[in-house]
Amino acid sequence: MDARSVGALLRASRPLSHSSVVTLLRRLEAKGLVARRPAAVGKAFLYRASERSAGAFDGVLRRLVSRVFGGDRLSVVSTLFRSSPATEGEIDALRRLVEELHGRRKGGRK
Repeated sequence: MDARSVGALLRASRPLSHSSVVTLLRRLEAKGLVARRPAAVGKAFLYRASERSAGAFDGVLRRLVSRVFGGDRLSVVSTLFRSSPATEGEIDALRRLVEELHGRRKGGRK
C-alpha cells in the first residue's frame, strides 16, 4: 500500500497531510514495524506491516489488559461483545478458538 492509500484510510479518523503520513511511515520503518519496497512505476514506495509488528501489538494488548481490565482477559472479550452483538461468524470463530484452547490444555501446553 502506498503512502497516499494509507493517508486515505487514516483520514476517516485523523486527517493528516501527505508529508505527515510519509513521516509516520518512515518512523514506523525505523522501528521495524513496517517494511517498504519501490513501486513498479514512479518514485513511490509500497509499505506493508513487518513480522515484528505483530509482537508490538501483543505488547500493547498485554498492557491494555493489565491496566484497564486488571489482567482479566475474559472481561476484554465480554466488553467487546457487550458493545455490539456477536455475528454468527464470530460465534463460530469463538467456538473454534475455545475448542483449540481445550486441545492445547489436553495436550499439556498452556
